[in-house]
Amino acid sequence: MKILLTGGTGFLGKAVLSKLLVSQEVERVWVLSRKTRTHPDPRVMVLQAELTEAGSLRRLAIDPDHIIHLAGLYDFRASASELYLQNVVATLHLLEQMKAWIARAGKIIPLHLASTYAVAYRDEQMGVEDERPQEGHPPTRSAYPYTKAMVERLVLQSRLPSRIFRLGILVAAPSDRSIEKMDGPYSFLSLLDRMKDFFPSIDRLSLVPVPAHPDGSLPLVPVDAAASVFARSVLELALPQAAEIYGVYESGSIPMGEFVTESLRRLGYRARPFYLKKVPPFFLRAQARLTAVPAGVFEFALRPPRLSNPRFLSVFGEDAVPSFRSYQDQFFAAWRSEK
Repeated sequence: MKILLTGGTGFLGKAVLSKLLVSQEVERVWVLSRKTRTHPDPRVMVLQAELTEAGSLRRLAIDPDHIIHLAGLYDFRASASELYLQNVVATLHLLEQMKAWIARAGKIIPLHLASTYAVAYRDEQMGVEDERPQEGHPPTRSAYPYTKAMVERLVLQSRLPSRIFRLGILVAAPSDRSIEKMDGPYSFLSLLDRMKDFFPSIDRLSLVPVPAHPDGSLPLVPVDAAASVFARSVLELALPQAAEIYGVYESGSIPMGEFVTESLRRLGYRARPFYLKKVPPFFLRAQARLTAVPAGVFEFALRPPRLSNPRFLSVFGEDAVPSFRSYQDQFFAAWRSEK
């Protein structure tokens, strides 16, 4: 089996590559990279290519059996134009080349795409009822989920055989004491921790203001669990005949209120959280300049998601994404060692 992996040098990509190389069925993995790199496993060949450049892929002499597309930009601080280039344009170039490879090989070459549950972001809510194509797009001011929704639409319109995995919020594996990127829930934790510096008398307060909705779910997914899903999709499942969408997150994700309460307890707060369920956008932008926590992090926390993933559960099982409660000690310990 020969696999093309984009984004193989990123947080998720390195974990996926490690899972693939465990299997003796894997004959070759081509990893796309902007830089010249090497890999200790002789089955891995790193190819220098730039997905955002038209024609970059045409120069590659490869014949993949599967394509895992993880490459893209996940950054709430990035401009809309940069997110469009790295997410939408890059995927468009890959899809065009996929059609050429399929025509030349005369076989099905499925795409396994990393998307996000954030494609369902709306001003009034956050989340999806099922694993079907989304109607409409997130608001354009939220450039990251907006461009990822466009990527999904491109894949669906291409009519290529594919599995679209809407990932929850990736966090470090429970066994990993290092955190590659202190964003998402880690940045939220860091803000709560820094509030003691901003407000020295906060310990005397009975309530701590938190811009979040307590009823919302927090779909945390250990990166090794997400990597296992991609590996199983390639190595164990039958080839998809059309586009399939899967919600990759715990079916009963931890409520935001429970996560905040546990975070305050572990940070030594005696106060209870007071939830600011509605916060004006200009305030979120202002706090981003003060705290370095992107406004998008809080926009997600303010909208209670309605998450449902029956297709994922039926194919991958309820234990494919572990409960946060089963590894929360390791989660907080890793954050504390990195902060």
